[in-house]
Amino acid sequence: MKKKFLLIISLCLLFLIVACRKSLLNDEEYPSAPSGFGVKEAKTFFENSTQSASSTIKLASIDSARNPNPTGFTYWKQAKAYTMKQFNVVEVPLIVSNRTISLHDFPGDSVKLKPDASVARAILTRLIIFQNVNTKSVEKEIVTYFPDKAYLLRHENDASDNWLNHISSDFSGYIEYRNWNSTPKYLLRMSGGKKVARYNIRLLQSGGSNKTIQSTIKTMDIHCFPVCEEAYNTNCITIDGVEDCVDVDSGYEECYDYCYDDGSNPPDPQPQDPGDGDNGGVIGGGTPSSPPPTVTNDLTGCNGSVVNKLMDKNISNNISKILQDVFNKNDKTNLHFVSSTNTNGAPAITIVTSGANSTTVNMEIRINPDVLPSDASQDYKASIIIHEIIHAYLDYKKIDYNNQLKQHADLARDYISDIATMLHDAFGTDTENANALAFGGLKDFATKNPTEYADLLKAKDLTEGTRDFDSEMQRTGLHGTPCP
Repeated sequence: MKKKFLLIISLCLLFLIVACRKSLLNDEEYPSAPSGFGVKEAKTFFENSTQSASSTIKLASIDSARNPNPTGFTYWKQAKAYTMKQFNVVEVPLIVSNRTISLHDFPGDSVKLKPDASVARAILTRLIIFQNVNTKSVEKEIVTYFPDKAYLLRHENDASDNWLNHISSDFSGYIEYRNWNSTPKYLLRMSGGKKVARYNIRLLQSGGSNKTIQSTIKTMDIHCFPVCEEAYNTNCITIDGVEDCVDVDSGYEECYDYCYDDGSNPPDPQPQDPGDGDNGGVIGGGTPSSPPPTVTNDLTGCNGSVVNKLMDKNISNNISKILQDVFNKNDKTNLHFVSSTNTNGAPAITIVTSGANSTTVNMEIRINPDVLPSDASQDYKASIIIHEIIHAYLDYKKIDYNNQLKQHADLARDYISDIATMLHDAFGTDTENANALAFGGLKDFATKNPTEYADLLKAKDLTEGTRDFDSEMQRTGLHGTPCP
């Protein structure tokens, strides 16, 4: 009751502030843009199309039983006008109360940390009003940014510096487009600040069973997948443009059909297209365009067997995926595995050089048989090898160069799921042990960031005690795939 009472008081204060300011805001405060279509013109269009001059508006609901009266507050003072390709665009913060938000988490995207209430509180909704510069037609849509939890951890739970024409270079998450009547249009998957997939989505009205849908996909083979996701009711307010979702609760699911899009561009403003820049044109959940590594394996015995399993063509594609995620490049990688005691006392190190061609990378992975336990499981040996390959690439690309702590932070936040998946695919490692091994070697990060480390472990259903126990059992060869 106390929480609801505080919410009511907050909303009342908001409406009083809006009412007081309304007489102070006039169109002269929104000068026309050089393009001839700016905030002033967008605001006029919006008021005419909604037949309301109020900043607080009623929104359509696609779930009238659960959220019959969602409302939105358009914060024009923080609107941003820009030009994207054939559009003059005005993007306006839209603070929405009394609505349901589904936290998108399509399994094919391998989202690193499961979205939770912290993501629900940090989502951003914007009204976009855009004019086609050729036809002069004007439309309005609703765009919602769903930052990944890993991104929020790096940015103090704030994604507000992202706009369609200026996405942070490390932004990962989803951007959802809806018509003004709240009908979902499509969903963009973002990674490294660029689109990597696009889905046509439709809310399933009953359960998670698949069904035939109409789609804009032009390909003959339409792939749709039903996904049920955790949903939250949210009530958000703003004072001076600072959004606060003061009431967030869950306890139910919403189910969607995710259908791979063929990549044809819908007629509205979007972030950088797949294929632009360096993202390799990945779309529709496909595999990265980086070629699988070329491998020379001079290791013998169990260590050689481990490398052979990791480099199976189906598994090595996962290594390519990790490297592509790190660099958004199509680097050609030559991996050379050798036995050497020249590893500075470590069980393994990697020496990296660039070939004559700047997109060719030569990596010599040295395995020290005197340090890496001979009776350790193959799963354990593989986790160390993968760990070293990622370190080497980070150094090669000068990402937190020679800063092991920061690189371990990158590993912990972004690559645990990828490493665990590779261990499972190559050795059949169960989920708990695969995740435990993927967290191996991150003691400095755990010491420096104990709370975040504990949260990351918890997201994988681990504690430090279980992680340490599982890892030790693998190191001694009592668990996992034994060496032949």
